[in-house]
Amino acid sequence: MNQSPVTINIFGTRVPGKSSAIHFDVMTTVEATAFRLAQDYLASLGEAEAVITTGEGLYRHNESQAFFSQIQQQAFSAHGRFILPLPS
Repeated sequence: MNQSPVTINIFGTRVPGKSSAIHFDVMTTVEATAFRLAQDYLASLGEAEAVITTGEGLYRHNESQAFFSQIQQQAFSAHGRFILPLPS
């Protein structure tokens, strides 16, 4: 039996932080949770007041799960999501 590859939605996020822009990707298959995951991540960085809007972040594209590293694939398999911090 052939399984279709899992497609992951990538929500690229770049928001102004206290001292500089914060850039990260939220990977999930559930679009409705991307905003919440981004807010939770910002709060974990001490940036809970950072404003996320569709104009400032959360632009979406899709990739096959095979596009990601083995560690990222494992995180996605275990939790259904992961966040990738990126240089600002």
